[in-house]
Amino acid sequence: MISPGGPVLDRLARDRVRTTWGWWGNQPPGLLRRVATRSDLLADLWGELWAVLLLAVVIAGILARQPLVVALGAMATVVAVGARAWARLSLEEVDFARELSSDRVFAGEELDLSFSVVNKKPLPLPWLRLVDAIPVELRVESAGLAMEERTDARILTRTVSIGWYERVRLRYRVKAERRGYLVFGPARLESGDLFGLFRSSRDFNPRDAVIVYPRTVPLPDFEIPSPRPIGDARSRIRLWEDTTRPAGLREYMTGDSMRRVDWKASARRADLLVRTYDHRVAQAVVIAVDVDTSEKPWEGYSPQMLERVVTAAASVAVHAVDLGHRIGLISNAIPLSEDARMVIPPGADPARLSTILESLAMVRPISMSRLDRVLDAERTSIPFGATIVAVSAVFPALLAAECAELARHGHPTVALYVGEDVPPSATPGMTVLNAGQRFDLPENRKASDGRHGRQ
Repeated sequence: MISPGGPVLDRLARDRVRTTWGWWGNQPPGLLRRVATRSDLLADLWGELWAVLLLAVVIAGILARQPLVVALGAMATVVAVGARAWARLSLEEVDFARELSSDRVFAGEELDLSFSVVNKKPLPLPWLRLVDAIPVELRVESAGLAMEERTDARILTRTVSIGWYERVRLRYRVKAERRGYLVFGPARLESGDLFGLFRSSRDFNPRDAVIVYPRTVPLPDFEIPSPRPIGDARSRIRLWEDTTRPAGLREYMTGDSMRRVDWKASARRADLLVRTYDHRVAQAVVIAVDVDTSEKPWEGYSPQMLERVVTAAASVAVHAVDLGHRIGLISNAIPLSEDARMVIPPGADPARLSTILESLAMVRPISMSRLDRVLDAERTSIPFGATIVAVSAVFPALLAAECAELARHGHPTVALYVGEDVPPSATPGMTVLNAGQRFDLPENRKASDGRHGRQ
């Protein structure tokens, strides 16, 4: 699978590892019960009335002294009893499994979804109906989905027949349309007798989920300022050297420290050689994400602006890693659980980017506090000299003031404004970038282009 966004995202796609999540809320228990159609209800009612009708026929034949009617009624009753027993046993020793080809994808990517049903008994199933809840953020190709109102899932249904000791596997291609932590299920299997008179059902709730990372936008022209002389990117000013990054050897010159002499190499060459080191500039980059899309909470939120913020933050994170910087995250979003962190200190470990993208995938339009307060409270988690990239769709005056204060304390700051109004004013140490529609999702970009065309 090819991931958008360059070599960093390609490596991240190869390193996806399944994680067990137990904190997400359960799906409504009656989700699948609410999708019963009128024909299903009539079938269940007819199965119950059929037994009563046969009993009435047998009693009427006895009272009328009609042996033929009694015999036919008795035979039909035997068939009905057998059908009822068949329906009762139909889902015994039946196993169900749902499998995903990957539990982490980027928005716009596809994955394989498969269902496996195994009948482990000598009783065949003339019909088996599979009902499963698929998150609305996923689109299943070549499948009939019924959208149930007031839920966050589409209902996938498929009817098959299974012989004795047989396994049936159903495969679908699924496209991730929007970011999020998406939980499948619950699933239900329904089966019954050959005549369709009686049916039984069984619920399955395997905890299968997929994390859809936010979309990213290439940022070749986005510069990350740095005041530090030593770090992760090469510098044109050769005043400082990073002694943790050896570059090679050169001949000894008057004034060189004897601690820089490579004695083993000098012995081999019979000449004094000293070590040289890379000249690099720094960087830890902290991405500050403001999930508020209006200055006043009671004004609601804009889904389009929120997606702009998340897309911009994810794009900056990928761009910073491409440049070799250490990245961290500070957000005023409410964490969905103890495992979902919204304050991540900068680090260069390979899993840091995936951790940040997972946190951004779970961002919802609910904030714990204003971002300026969160930044002030989390100053100890920001390394000295780290660059701050603040992403916001509103950028209130208090947030701009906090960014200016961080800039005065040695943190170069970039205010990445993605809203539609007037961006904040630049201050010494704080650069303002007005991104606008650059981080719109494809569907929002088309709608925006249509509005501008009509104007």
